[in-house]
Amino acid sequence: MNVTESIVFCVAAFFANFGMSFSGWWDHGIWWALIYVIGVLAGAMDCGECGIKNALFHQAIALGAGLPIMLWSLRATIKEHHYMPFILVFGIATAGGTPIGKFLHSDVMSEKFVFFITGLASILTEIFLICKMKGEAAAAAAAKEEVKDEETKDEEKDADEVDLKGPKPLLMGFVLSLVSGYLGGLCGVRGPPLLVLSKKFSLPKPTIQAHASILLAVNVYARLIWYACVVKFQNLDDRVEGSGLEWHYMGQGYLYFFTAGFGIIGTVLGLFAASKIDVEKFKPFFAPLLLIGGILNMTQFIILQVS
Repeated sequence: MNVTESIVFCVAAFFANFGMSFSGWWDHGIWWALIYVIGVLAGAMDCGECGIKNALFHQAIALGAGLPIMLWSLRATIKEHHYMPFILVFGIATAGGTPIGKFLHSDVMSEKFVFFITGLASILTEIFLICKMKGEAAAAAAAKEEVKDEETKDEEKDADEVDLKGPKPLLMGFVLSLVSGYLGGLCGVRGPPLLVLSKKFSLPKPTIQAHASILLAVNVYARLIWYACVVKFQNLDDRVEGSGLEWHYMGQGYLYFFTAGFGIIGTVLGLFAASKIDVEKFKPFFAPLLLIGGILNMTQFIILQVS
């Protein structure tokens, strides 16, 4: 692996962690995939250890390094808005689905199909968010034109208090969290199923952040534990040999260090920027940008398919 390829991984680590912490938990895998696929299409990722499977390993390292800082920044939100049955049931489902995705990602699916799934998941996520932002903008514009009395305002305030009790949210959340964990293990983009859940039960943003942050931690650390458990080290040639992980080398240890380091820097700067700048002004630009990333991943799939 040369300097250019190492730089792409470090830039992706910084960009993804910065984008996620600045934007307020938009899917980390989509930010990462945008930078990585640009590097691929530019011809900067031609080495044998630079494939998308290896890239997802570095993505897990970058996210795992920055995640404790992100969780600390959300500690008050998590404490106030968490619902313990959600965390237990959804956490178990996420932890169960992640190894399945990792197994298929490493041992079964070819790289071109990982590009396809990454692109598809990214496109669906961003289309959903674009539609959501348009709906919120239309609702806000309509609200400004209406004269609401205090009774109406009180009714709306009560409507924001979502009832999460009962078997239906738990059952649906278990299934969707299982799929989310599977996608996180497979391609690093785990958002679509959770977006469906938040839309179905009209979850307010603090509730989404509280639970999504914990489920993200379960997913990424399950991925890292999976990597650690299946890898065996050969002292003769420093090559990592394991369940489909022959593309890892201990000689890349320096890059793992830099990936984690740039991820931490991106996280800190992203949180700092979010505290100083109105993030809402930038969100209309995030979705089209990340949608382009999904389209580029689909483009790379097509290129590999026809070549």
